[in-house]
Amino acid sequence: MLVLIAAFATFLLYKNFTNNLANADSADQSELALLGMLIDKALKQARFEDVAATLNTWGNRQPDVNEIRVTAANGFQLGQYLRPHPAEHKQDLSTTLEYGYHESATLYLSKDRDLIYSSRDTLAIEILAGLAVLSVLILSLAYLSIRRHEATLALSELTDQLEQRVRERTADLEAANRDLREFSYSVAHDLRTPLRALHSFSDLLAQDYSERLDAQGLNYVQRIQSASQKMAGLIDDLLYLSKISREDVRRAPLDLSQLVHEAVAHLGPTEPARSISFKIEENITAIGDARLLRLALSHLFSNAVKFTRHCAEANIEFGQTTRANENIYFIRDNGIGFDMAFANKLFKPFQRLHTTQEFEGSGIGLSLVARIIERHGGKIWAESTPDHGASFFFTLTTRSDLTLN
Repeated sequence: MLVLIAAFATFLLYKNFTNNLANADSADQSELALLGMLIDKALKQARFEDVAATLNTWGNRQPDVNEIRVTAANGFQLGQYLRPHPAEHKQDLSTTLEYGYHESATLYLSKDRDLIYSSRDTLAIEILAGLAVLSVLILSLAYLSIRRHEATLALSELTDQLEQRVRERTADLEAANRDLREFSYSVAHDLRTPLRALHSFSDLLAQDYSERLDAQGLNYVQRIQSASQKMAGLIDDLLYLSKISREDVRRAPLDLSQLVHEAVAHLGPTEPARSISFKIEENITAIGDARLLRLALSHLFSNAVKFTRHCAEANIEFGQTTRANENIYFIRDNGIGFDMAFANKLFKPFQRLHTTQEFEGSGIGLSLVARIIERHGGKIWAESTPDHGASFFFTLTTRSDLTLN
């Protein structure tokens, strides 16, 4: 995976670099043609003193010019401009000018390419830094996944053992889970420490050296700060997802309609200028963990409110239907919707169907919802058509020994 990402990033870097060189070459050819016209005019009028003046004026006004010179056919130099500190990377161009009878001169132009090469090197460093951080994160997640898998295997083996062996192995499993939690927070701390340093030093760089940095340099610093803040948020989201996966589900009779009313009440003040209509079917009951299901419903309704942002009148509905003697709960909206070809990405962490510029979010919300529903023994799915809203459906496992009064 990392090899593919690195190869793709290298391809983009090379493509961007070659495009920049090609654009610069095209601009330089145009500049050479324009300068040639000016010199040619002076030569045809035998104003040789204007040739040197034109070269000096042109070179002083163009910061990326290394050298300009005009040389007659007999080798006599008619004029020259030479920058005191030539560039390391440069592009040489020349053209032939004719004047008089069978007389000619050569116009030579040398242009600076250091900025293009410097931009390429800076971007390469950013790509390498990003790949390094991504490698650490992937290895950490892989290690966590292995540890969780080992704990699951240990748990399945406990069911086949005697009562004493069960108690002993259960104690071992609890210790492993405790180590796993400590490891999760340790990994988060080890990742946050360099991120905090990266953000702090880039902030100091922007404050103390802003006058020495040009606009492009300041932009690079801002990009570093933004990337470090985003990575810190992703670490927090991963920890929260891991926490939800470990918490016990405390099932009890509850009123889902009331939980929806509570979720809607918290969302109302966040969108005071919008026209949002909520239709909530009353007296829908279920059995589950009220705290976890309240969190799941809050995320679902928050998404519905977010993705109906462009609707003049947003309509959001909560209800229940039955299929094959199974209760199915749904949240439906008339928002932007999505293409069902990408529905398999909805409930995976950090898989987004819209860019952060279109709709804010980290891509972890629906993953939390799916994990909560799975912890209740249920399932969740979605149906949608682009620009015609979306419907989210979920089920919950019931227990016959718990009933609502």
